Amino acid sequence: MNSKGIYYYTSRILILIRRIIPQCRIYGFSVSFWSFLFGFNRLWSSRIALLISKNKHKSILKYLYYQYSGIINDYIKIKPEQTGTIGPDSTIWVCWWDGDESMPPIVKACFESIKINASTHPVKLITKHNYSEFVSFPPHIIEKLNKKIITITHFSNILRMNLLFEHGGIWIDATVLAFNCISFNNLPFFSLNTLTSSYNIYHSRWQGSSFNLLNYETDAIFGINRWSASFLAGSKNILLFKFIKDFLYSYWSDHDDLIDYPLVDYVFALACMYVPEFNALINSVAPLNYNKFELEDKLNLPYSEEDFLQYTARPYYKLTYKMNLKPLTKDRKLSLYGYLLNKYNIQ
Repeated sequence: MNSKGIYYYTSRILILIRRIIPQCRIYGFSVSFWSFLFGFNRLWSSRIALLISKNKHKSILKYLYYQYSGIINDYIKIKPEQTGTIGPDSTIWVCWWDGDESMPPIVKACFESIKINASTHPVKLITKHNYSEFVSFPPHIIEKLNKKIITITHFSNILRMNLLFEHGGIWIDATVLAFNCISFNNLPFFSLNTLTSSYNIYHSRWQGSSFNLLNYETDAIFGINRWSASFLAGSKNILLFKFIKDFLYSYWSDHDDLIDYPLVDYVFALACMYVPEFNALINSVAPLNYNKFELEDKLNLPYSEEDFLQYTARPYYKLTYKMNLKPLTKDRKLSLYGYLLNKYNIQ
């Protein structure tokens, strides 16, 4: 192991040790133990990593269920009413908290691609200056946001559920690159579900989960993300959105700590596990036959027209700005990232 590797794991161990004791006090031994092991997932074989992932997620789901079974049971009793559809004039919601001028170049490119492919959908950019024009929040949510107990990322999970329940429409993360016309042919609900070649359940920065959350007694693997909070759409008043919103309100009323980064995915999982109507709604969306994260690792590679034409045959990709992106490769060739900046006239 080189010096960078030694530094990484030393830092990681110190962070996890500082985390494990307070986490144990709040969530119990099982959550803290499996979360600690999960922090070293790069060291494990895929089989052991999957086992640790399953146990970590099982323990977190168990904790959340017993803490919030009242909310879950309330929604089990509610019979959803017939809702509308995602019409051609449904709003596309995109959020960048500090406004479009503060967007990194790759985010600006993604935002331009969304606007170009919006068709008849109006596109509204939600920022810290205008979010209150569309939705409101309980005081404890805003207070914890201002105190940075709730991060902007996790506030945006609550924000999107509020917007979709109150207004309907299409939520698209600002880091989604759109190549095709955004249209859902009057579907009642949509989530960007794509194939995956990885057990992405143990990559906590990714959305959704690729293994069977409904049955921990088997090793059945779903080769898809069953949902994606980064790209959601639906008509107004869909109870799934309200359930997730109410759950997150209650969680942040009781906690000043985040149990795990993809908290919203655990709530989706609980919706699937315990509310049959929600499970049916989520499963009604057919997966697309590609990996939506495919371009993330190719942004710094040389641009190829032939490859790019293949990419554009697929409608949407999830990108990231949290990496060192270069418009030119080491041998001064145009990178895919550089091509995207040129394509969308990003300076």
